[in-house]
Amino acid sequence: VYVLTANSGDTKNGASLVLEIRYGDFGATFTGDAEGDTEANATDNFDNNVKTTVLSGSHHGARTHGSNGRRWAESTEPEVVIFSAGRKFGHPQCDAVERFEPIVATAVSHPTQCGEGSSYEAKRNTRLAIYTTEINGAIIVTSDGTSPLSLFCDGSSGCNTEISHR
Repeated sequence: VYVLTANSGDTKNGASLVLEIRYGDFGATFTGDAEGDTEANATDNFDNNVKTTVLSGSHHGARTHGSNGRRWAESTEPEVVIFSAGRKFGHPQCDAVERFEPIVATAVSHPTQCGEGSSYEAKRNTRLAIYTTEINGAIIVTSDGTSPLSLFCDGSSGCNTEISHR
C-alpha cells in the first residue's frame, strides 16, 4: 500500500488522501475528492511513476479545480476507470471522462452516461473500460495479481467481463 499524497491541497477536497494498493502486476488507485494540485503532487512525489490498473476517478468525475486532468490521466495510464458518482452536479463530467478514453482498455459493450454542467447526455453504450456507479451499480473488481482482472457490475449485465492487463 502506498500513500501517493495526503493533505497536499489548500481546500478540503484538495487535502484528499490518494492511495494505491498493489498486488503482483495489479494496482488500484483511490483518489477521493482530489483536485488538480493533489493529482500533480501525487505524480511529482513518485516521479511520474503512478501507472495503475484501476483508477477511481477523482472527485466523482468533476473537472473543477483541475480534477481528472490530462497529466493525471496520462501519468496513471489506467486500464479501467470507475467514477463513483450519482446525478448530483452532473458527475462524471463528459470532458473529464474523455481524458481517459484514449488510454483505457477495450471492454464488453456496456451503458454509460456523463454530464455537461448539471445536465446529462443521452445514455449510450461504450466498449471502453470506463464505468460509473450511477449507471453500472456497485462495481466489483477482483484480481489474483496477474492478468486478466474480473469486473462485475450489479446494475448492468453488460459490464461483467475480464480485462487483460497491458
